[in-house]
Amino acid sequence: MLIDEIQVIKNIVESIDTSLSFKVVDNTLVTCNTSYVSKNYILTIGLEEYTVIDVVKDSLITLDRTVTDILETNTIIQSPKFRHGTINSVSIELTKDLSKPTYENYPLVFLLEELETNYTRFNIPYATSLVKLFFISQTDYQNYTIDEHHKNTINPLKGLVNGFLNSANLSKDIVTQSLNDFSTNLHPIMGFTDSNGYVDNYLEDNLSAIQLTINIPFYKNNKCCKN
Repeated sequence: MLIDEIQVIKNIVESIDTSLSFKVVDNTLVTCNTSYVSKNYILTIGLEEYTVIDVVKDSLITLDRTVTDILETNTIIQSPKFRHGTINSVSIELTKDLSKPTYENYPLVFLLEELETNYTRFNIPYATSLVKLFFISQTDYQNYTIDEHHKNTINPLKGLVNGFLNSANLSKDIVTQSLNDFSTNLHPIMGFTDSNGYVDNYLEDNLSAIQLTINIPFYKNNKCCKN
């Protein structure tokens, strides 16, 4: 029986913790975990929406105005989107969706479909795949300084990668005690830069990404259908 790697990874992405706990102080949310919240993010607190104007990682989130409901202590963050395929196929999908609001496309977890899965039928783990995931967000690298780029784009992406790893460690489809080997690769510009400094974006948008390359060990799926 072959593993449905894509569905397992999609389930992990959809199970990323989207809760955000905080204490309200005027127009600031004091929190020990800013997760993947970034500048220009929309947060719903109580019955009102607020725009994030600044984030100090795992410390403070500053909003565009004073919070009305000062007794609120938590909210839900917009879930990341999941796409899978080749760079070209995902680029075509994203190009069709560029007219949509940013929050409907990003942040994005993109599974590159270059999956090679090795099976050991009578052992645990039953199968292991070397998986390449890209955690992607829009950015404004033309106008950001290097420090602003990292603060506003890269740091939230790191929070998203951490969220994925935490979610994977709770998955019942994965041999979590063997989930040890991974590496990350930063792509400040998700595209190709030639010798003249010209940028050709891979996904037809101004994006930054963190690539996570990880060996995922799977349990055998023993579910069966009854006639």
